[in-house]
Amino acid sequence: MIKKIKLLFAFSCFLNGFLISQVSTGIYHSPLGIPLEISATFGDLRPNHFHMGLDFKTGGVTGVNIHAIADGYISRVKIMPLGYGKVIYIDHPNGVTSVYAHCSSFKEPLASYIKKYQEQNKLNEIDLKLSPTDFPVKIGQIIALSGNSGNSTGPHLHFELRDTKTEKGLNPLQHGFVAYDKIAPSPEKIIIYLLDKDGYLIPNSSRTYPIIKSGNSYSLKNGKIVLDPNFLAGYSSVGIAITGKDQGGKIPSKFGLFEQILVQEKDTLYHCRIDTISFDHNRFINDYCDYVQYKKNGSKIHKLFYKKDNLLDIYKTEPFQIVNLFGNDSIPLTISLLDANQNKSQIGFTLVNRTKTVIQKPFFETGYLSPDSAYFFEQLGNSISMPMHSFYEPLPNNLKITSNGLSIGNTDIAVHDSIKIILTPLPNIDISKQFIAQIGATGSKTGITTKIIQGKLTAYLYNFGNYAVSTDKIAPTIAPDNFKITDTLIKTKKLQWKINDGQTSVSSYQLLINNQWKILEYDKKNNTIFHIVDKNEHGKKKYNIKVTDACGNEANWTQFLNLD
Repeated sequence: MIKKIKLLFAFSCFLNGFLISQVSTGIYHSPLGIPLEISATFGDLRPNHFHMGLDFKTGGVTGVNIHAIADGYISRVKIMPLGYGKVIYIDHPNGVTSVYAHCSSFKEPLASYIKKYQEQNKLNEIDLKLSPTDFPVKIGQIIALSGNSGNSTGPHLHFELRDTKTEKGLNPLQHGFVAYDKIAPSPEKIIIYLLDKDGYLIPNSSRTYPIIKSGNSYSLKNGKIVLDPNFLAGYSSVGIAITGKDQGGKIPSKFGLFEQILVQEKDTLYHCRIDTISFDHNRFINDYCDYVQYKKNGSKIHKLFYKKDNLLDIYKTEPFQIVNLFGNDSIPLTISLLDANQNKSQIGFTLVNRTKTVIQKPFFETGYLSPDSAYFFEQLGNSISMPMHSFYEPLPNNLKITSNGLSIGNTDIAVHDSIKIILTPLPNIDISKQFIAQIGATGSKTGITTKIIQGKLTAYLYNFGNYAVSTDKIAPTIAPDNFKITDTLIKTKKLQWKINDGQTSVSSYQLLINNQWKILEYDKKNNTIFHIVDKNEHGKKKYNIKVTDACGNEANWTQFLNLD
């Protein structure tokens, strides 16, 4: 159960019932019309990305007023079935953009403008850029209602600050928002990784050491880690990593780590501070953490070393500063963890190596593909293209290409840059009904976005594994969800249908009422589509819904409905 962390602001005070903050660029208004409670912080580790803002709880309900935090103008509005769902972007004069995601609805006059735009252009999904004169806003103005749209896992407001010019994500707790937090982060485990001379992880070569807490102090058993000669296997470099939690709030809640420092004697080997992140570099999280352990069991392991190809802004020291062994070593190390309020915890220990080590050649010299190279393989009319730096660690060269697909690596290996595969379609079957699917361990098929280019099936992969050509000739299904077609009179403000496409995915959806196009919203996470009933839609009318999947299979649902 995620508990609550109360959010305060610098020089906080109440004005008209809302919490505000005095910051260097002016006064920020609370983004919600209720006391702020954080459920997730900026930089929390997520699958393939960092969490790029603060999540504020809304008491488990939708419909809470969302306020502009400062003067500015609405610069962008998006409506999508996944991601941020319904989201508003506001550009402010201080060069910061505030973002309000997972809304349930927009407030006037924006709401009517967006509705008219959608109806005129017959668009259920939009990504609309606006000019400074279209919708200027004042500090504290209500702009939307909170919701659960997009990829939200429950009602809340996802709030972000971005640099307007670069669009980099800014940690709100470093830009005017201050969390109530007097508790220093708590380290839990230290992990030692064996590295080759180029800084790559030796497969299956790590050791974990639990941290002992006594009051506010932290230590290891006997204050040292003695490296086993069998573990070292002659290699002379190791990387350090740590797990831990950051607690804050009057009722302590567990969040991710904000800042880590590793010092060898007096030399700072590593310093990371999660204060700003480029969306373009977000996927480097898979190199920042131990991807394998996160994928397998959700362990959030923060590596205290990084390679030169990792472009994240969070690193404050040079890359590839690791612990080198020379034989009969006794190396003092100190790890410091700090939260956004600079509460600090520290653990010191000695790394002991009692054997003579020998610098080895790269472990992947043969039988592996290097991240520093680009590759192209073609066989039996099928091919795979891997650009340079498309993966982070040396990849076992287990590529197999068959007449119907290919396999490479496994799902525990992280992909950074998209990998292109081209497969030959199955004979004697309409190519428009074919797609590329990832084949699971049990034979399950997950369709990936596939394009037909010059008579071949083309897709871009973000996961290693097994891929093959599959077919989809089955149309999606459509069924009423919150009413019955036998109802003689339907009393609801929202008509909702359940839809499903078992093979690929829904690519388009449309609603006609008495042959007139109307807005239809898609909640992909719940496999539902819904229509908010207009006041002029009451009475008996003909409803027609068309849902099309990625292979062009089309489902139609037509009924006369009588709305009260």
